[in-house]
Amino acid sequence: ARRPGGRGEGDAERVLRDAGYVIEARQVTARYALDVDGGAEEVLVRADFLARRGAARYVADAKGGERASRITDRATRRQLIEYLHAYDVDGALLVDATRGEVTVVRLGSRPARVGPRGWGFVAPFALGVSIGALVAFVVGSAAG
Repeated sequence: ARRPGGRGEGDAERVLRDAGYVIEARQVTARYALDVDGGAEEVLVRADFLARRGAARYVADAKGGERASRITDRATRRQLIEYLHAYDVDGALLVDATRGEVTVVRLGSRPARVGPRGWGFVAPFALGVSIGALVAFVVGSAAG
């Protein structure tokens, strides 16, 4: 077994149980397909645990070390996002056995786009305001 943070997955399992999770499976694989240049490319992933708390199911990953056990770590975050895509679950659990912490991760709503698509309303709006101001000026000048 991997040894996250110098501790075995058994410690991570204990942390999950202590936090109220029931372990359903260990070292569980899932497959999903990507469309690559018009063809299907199958991807296999393996997570440390599938766990349940109440009616909610989670895919869990045991991490160790100062960086890898934090959601701010890019590789950890990307791995959890992949798990959320591959497994039919309500969320992902990031388990830090060294600290005894479980972090629940779910995908949030997509942020508004900023850039060419996000600012697409500005040009028509500005044009409308300009035309309105010009019409008001012309009508005001003709009346006065």
